[in-house]
Amino acid sequence: MCLSGLASWCIMAAMKPLTINLPDELVQRLQELSSRQQRSPEETVCEIVRKRLILDRFHDLCRESESLAKAAGFQSEDDVLRAIS
Repeated sequence: MCLSGLASWCIMAAMKPLTINLPDELVQRLQELSSRQQRSPEETVCEIVRKRLILDRFHDLCRESESLAKAAGFQSEDDVLRAIS
């Protein structure tokens, strides 16, 4: 199980099969990581994809909030920090 406890989420959620082709190097790295974490490769991939999608959403929100902040008159992070301090 992963430290965050979210690997079980991947197992318990409704799942659909997905077939991917990976280069040999990635397959080996995936097997090594799965072995170290005592998880199946499927659980490991599920966790990696989930984290990547969360990270991408975070970056989208950062870009969106940056444009909103500029429209509100904030020019830098320092401006924001001064406003909330």
